[in-house]
Amino acid sequence: MPDEVKKDEAMKDEPKTLLWMSYGDIAKILLAFLAGIGATVFTGYWNAKEAKLFYSVSPPVILDNISVVSINITNEGNKEAEDVVFALGVAGKNITNVKVSPEILRAEKKSKDDTLNVELKMLNVGETARIVLTTNNPTPNLEYVANLRGKGVVGKEGSNLEKRLDDIRFYYSITQWAVYVIAALTIINSMLVVITRKKSNKIIDDQNETINKLLDERKYVEEFLTRQEESMRINRAAVTLLAEASPKT
Repeated sequence: MPDEVKKDEAMKDEPKTLLWMSYGDIAKILLAFLAGIGATVFTGYWNAKEAKLFYSVSPPVILDNISVVSINITNEGNKEAEDVVFALGVAGKNITNVKVSPEILRAEKKSKDDTLNVELKMLNVGETARIVLTTNNPTPNLEYVANLRGKGVVGKEGSNLEKRLDDIRFYYSITQWAVYVIAALTIINSMLVVITRKKSNKIIDDQNETINKLLDERKYVEEFLTRQEESMRINRAAVTLLAEASPKT
């Protein structure tokens, strides 16, 4: 068999290992790790169903002698919010008119002087209730105190969108680092394979050299034995001729 074929077969038979594990085993472990993270996140999200209430108060819009203020109440959780109550106190202003939409929410609203109270029986997941109110004594700044509550939940001002984005960035960074680790392990494994192949080639070359030497020695021995046999055959022939030429007594 040619030396090149022997080298190719030796390379195919070489186990690709890294840290006493095959590359396939390492890939399986990393994939299982990523799958575990995904399953944990999904299970946590699925099991932790809860309402998350948020409200936002827009800056007042001045029209003639009144200020128009818009307030959004949103359920950004994954469960319906029940018995939602929003209370608002406006400093130095009297609330003159209040409108809550959409009307299907059937909100109950009560306002007196500088306070407002809005009650909702239920706010579905992703649903937003919008409150538009007007106040006297218009000014560009609105000083207020607000409180949002529901059954088993306390509302917050702002939005949960930024937190969701942070969670997405966090899990994306984990996935990204996992990809980096896989890429690094692949590069290291490739380098080790190259080094191993070079060592194997060196061993194969040494073995081939030894075999060639043995073959050369065997050939030399065979040639020597052939010459010896030829010499013995010539000697036997010479002895026979001498015996025939000698006078008989």
